[in-house]
Amino acid sequence: MYINKIGINIIKWVTPLLLAMSFSSPAFACQNYPCKPIRVVVPSEPGGGIDGMGRIVAQVLSVRLKADVVVLNKPGAFGAVGSVWAASAPDDGYTLVVNGLSHVSTPALAERPTYDPIEDFVPIAKIAEAPHVLLVNNELPANTLAELTRLARQRSQGVTFAAAGGATSFAAESFKQRAGGRWLHVPYKGSAAALRSTMSGETDLIFVATQLAQTALDGGRVRALAISHPKRVDYMPTVPTLRELGYDDVDTSQWYGLFAPAGTPAAIVDVLDKAIRQELVPGGLLQKYIQNNRMESAYLSRQEFRVFLQEQTKRIKQLNIDLNY
Repeated sequence: MYINKIGINIIKWVTPLLLAMSFSSPAFACQNYPCKPIRVVVPSEPGGGIDGMGRIVAQVLSVRLKADVVVLNKPGAFGAVGSVWAASAPDDGYTLVVNGLSHVSTPALAERPTYDPIEDFVPIAKIAEAPHVLLVNNELPANTLAELTRLARQRSQGVTFAAAGGATSFAAESFKQRAGGRWLHVPYKGSAAALRSTMSGETDLIFVATQLAQTALDGGRVRALAISHPKRVDYMPTVPTLRELGYDDVDTSQWYGLFAPAGTPAAIVDVLDKAIRQELVPGGLLQKYIQNNRMESAYLSRQEFRVFLQEQTKRIKQLNIDLNY
């Protein structure tokens, strides 16, 4: 009886220790990714195009991987705050980032970049592209792009454009550099707030991705003067392209991609890439979202995506745009 009591006491003392050791030991670690919630970082405020893409990607991963996926909005410094935060996260596949043009434009144009868009991240997949639409407030006396540029040259105060950093600022500054005249940059924390300012007349114009542009046009308080697309699109057939208006060297399209911190294992990246591809087929969640929001599928594998990012960085730096970063 005495020996049994000792044995029981030893078991009671040892069992919790053994359990703790088992769960901390690699031999007993999770074998099938994912086995805990995944965080999708969106380095912008809620309501914009990047945020929308981040939320549909989170839904796709939740469905395909049978996982809990949460979206974390971390805006600030033209997307740098969220990107730096994600880059410093563990490289275990449980922190991901959805971003677009600002992923490369922010560090490329910064005087002191806080992250490297290529070396600090693993590019998982490029997902989609969306043309930018140049919208002006209905009260602005400019019905064509030629009239707008003339107004920017002739007005003593020029024209004001709303921007939220990243893609919206880059698009406007790219066009401004080519068009000339006086253009006053009015910064906002997010694309949705920037768009509202143009709709209300607080600012004269904005470059905004098509999914947000269509909503604004439906409201009847803005009109579209041009679109950054190789050819006219069927959902805005009367809107000319920048190319046909003589601005063929101004490429301001937005794009969307999925990233992970550098060092994330290739096996995990493959799982994530497969989940994205599976929903880019006709009828898939991502494909439906892309079509409903006036985007275009633009899938690139991680190797192709990396080359794309290198080319984008080089092109942006050559433009020598000053965004006062």
